[in-house]
Amino acid sequence: MRLESELLEVFQNGIKQLQCCNNEFQDKNGDIHYAHTRLLWLRSTAS
Repeated sequence: MRLESELLEVFQNGIKQLQCCNNEFQDKNGDIHYAHTRLLWLRSTAS
């Protein structure tokens, strides 16, 4: 049972790290993301 709780903690820590990396990526590339989203939206409304 102890092993399961340790694995769960490792798993949760991994998820937290991924979320942090994702947030950093969004912060650094927010302008690119916005422009790409806008381009896709314009394409979908143009057709």
